[in-house]
Amino acid sequence: RDPSYMSWDNIRVVAHVLKPKQILAINVKTNENVSFKSLREASRFLSCDKKNISRRLNTGEEYKSYIFKTQ
Repeated sequence: RDPSYMSWDNIRVVAHVLKPKQILAINVKTNENVSFKSLREASRFLSCDKKNISRRLNTGEEYKSYIFKTQ
């Protein structure tokens, strides 16, 4: 922390916790539904980068015969 003239009592610290998105992956070929607790869990299941799944969430495109939706 940079030195300042304010005391610690006057500084308010708020923790912002980002909640993970729950993702539903639907297999187009078999109609299988797989639910994931987070984007990271979905990316590990499909062995790809999180960016690939988040991009498909926004555009609605298919990736490895899965379509992704947020719950």
